[in-house]
Amino acid sequence: MLRAVDIIAIVVPPALPAAMTAGAVYSQDRLKKLGIYCISHQRINVCGKVRLVSFDKVCQNVLIYKIIRFFQKLFPIQ
Repeated sequence: MLRAVDIIAIVVPPALPAAMTAGAVYSQDRLKKLGIYCISHQRINVCGKVRLVSFDKVCQNVLIYKIIRFFQKLFPIQ
């Protein structure tokens, strides 16, 4: 049993970056099939944490202003 743990401890760290890269490339291919193009596949892991994206070019920052006001009421600065 101890021998198996030693082998895993030796093999996993060098293989981890390769596994992460393979997963990101696979994710990039899946996104491309949906019509979503990603220039940098390293950013896919970071984008998995994003919960909300808003684009406010037409409304001249009205949406951003309302979001800021909402969070100021939710988390007042003391």
